Amino acid sequence: MYALHWLRAHGMCDAVIQTIFPSVITAKLTYAASAWRGFTKASDRQRVIDALLRRSKRHGYYAVHLPMFEELCQNIDEQRFNKTYANSNHVLHYMLRHGVAELRS
Repeated sequence: MYALHWLRAHGMCDAVIQTIFPSVITAKLTYAASAWRGFTKASDRQRVIDALLRRSKRHGYYAVHLPMFEELCQNIDEQRFNKTYANSNHVLHYMLRHGVAELRS
């Protein structure tokens, strides 16, 4: 956050800062959250991380139209599932194909 503040103070435009923030900060947040997700309550995670994202939106680091943390995690989980489901060489591919077929029938 300090680095983004420093970049803005030295003339970097908001559009570039709003590109850097999701690629660096939210990537680190979602990666870290997957590691400690089971050790914290969802309400605590959402309160703390959403507060950070709201503050970042207020300061112009995070674009207003981008999703909050829980939606980010859901999108990432869905992307991972779809990649696993589409990759025929993945260890879980066979189980997913049969499991999804059973759910459809």
